[in-house]
Amino acid sequence: MPLESVIVTKAIAAMNKVPGCLAQKIHGSVYGHPTLDVLACYNGQMLFLECKQPGKKATDRQESTMRKWRAVGCICGVFTTTQEALDFLPKEAT
Repeated sequence: MPLESVIVTKAIAAMNKVPGCLAQKIHGSVYGHPTLDVLACYNGQMLFLECKQPGKKATDRQESTMRKWRAVGCICGVFTTTQEALDFLPKEAT
């Protein structure tokens, strides 16, 4: 099973190849706010994504964070592959 760090690295590299998209890894700490793995922007549309290994789910805290970001218009979700991460980009990107 691929490590989450490998999945994130490949997904970010693929997203950064899409014109108009910038993605980066967010490094959280116990002292900061709850955060997800990847922050991206595609032509002004913000995305906040959580990476998980296949078969694993986001924690309740991560789900709560995604609900808050969705409420203000951000695209949020969980991905387990590079393609799933790319699928979150608005359709005109792919």
